[in-house]
Amino acid sequence: MSNKISINDLNPRASKFLIGNKTYEMKKFSLAAQVWAHDEFATTEEKNGLNVLSEKLVELDPSAIAKTCYFLLKDKSDFPTEENFINALGDHYSVIKILLEPFSRCLGVSQPSEDETAHEVELKK
Repeated sequence: MSNKISINDLNPRASKFLIGNKTYEMKKFSLAAQVWAHDEFATTEEKNGLNVLSEKLVELDPSAIAKTCYFLLKDKSDFPTEENFINALGDHYSVIKILLEPFSRCLGVSQPSEDETAHEVELKK
């Protein structure tokens, strides 16, 4: 298995997920999201915020995943702040469990890549 994802594998799309018994929807990871991610995650050492976000996603950083999913959330009326959203998700494991698959779809990761990522999460348990 390869850890590299080809640009040909990407097909960003909107995605849904559940918190409790309510369904929420995220927008696809668009150019606007790329600009936001660059601004949000750029550091002094790594001036390209998308590179930083990519590294955090490979590490399965729940904070980066939750922060980005909150940005992509279509309707934030139940969560006026990012902190409200993160608290509703629960612990770090719950963030990964609830958001990883729908977030991957928003990024445009294909099913084979999703299966590989899910396998990696199971190995980390």
